[in-house]
Amino acid sequence: MRQDLQQKLYAEFPQLLAHLPGIETGDGWYDILYRMSWRICNYAVLTYGVAGLERVALGCVKEKFGGLRVYMGVQDPQIEDIVREAVDESWRTCERCGHDGELRRGAWLVTLCDGCHGAR
Repeated sequence: MRQDLQQKLYAEFPQLLAHLPGIETGDGWYDILYRMSWRICNYAVLTYGVAGLERVALGCVKEKFGGLRVYMGVQDPQIEDIVREAVDESWRTCERCGHDGELRRGAWLVTLCDGCHGAR
């Protein structure tokens, strides 16, 4: 993900993303990550209080085998559902541009729209 988009996420969700060395996805998943982060933060504050944001901090966010992967230390069914919804959305969203996409098989698995797939 471009540095400017990463910085927007870090600025908006500093406690949630404090331990991430970087976000290893394409720019097209920015909106998915924003919505997921917003939902996790809101849930954490309502459930655990403001101090709970550090409890739910993300450890790794990346693309793997064409889909979004999110790793975190907390086990909370509601947060796991939020992450699962983001992962499911990633399988239908072009990682490069954010339009509707599908999993493409080649040398690598990647989720792309028709336009980005044709531009490869």
